Amino acid sequence: MQCKLNIKIKDILINGTIAQRVYVCEKDFKYFALYYFHQFFTHPIADFHYDFYDDLMKLSKYELDELAWICFRESAKTSITKMFLCWCICYKKKRYINYDSYDKAN
Repeated sequence: MQCKLNIKIKDILINGTIAQRVYVCEKDFKYFALYYFHQFFTHPIADFHYDFYDDLMKLSKYELDELAWICFRESAKTSITKMFLCWCICYKKKRYINYDSYDKAN
């Protein structure tokens, strides 16, 4: 299943007003990530990344209590999670964030 980004929303991110961009980025994490962390998107977004974004949106809406991704190395798990933490802080989505990682550096 190939998920596509909404062309109208991409246009708002590029050409919209600050208020429009803030609104779009607050409502959907993937657009926040694309706009503020564009340097990480050097390849087309993989289909499973859309699942990551959906999982994180469900987590932010309390539809999920916890989340664990078991994936291959270099699948952007840490990068997407760090962007999500920034989104949660910027838009005050979560008051208490518990971030656990096997790798101490992360």
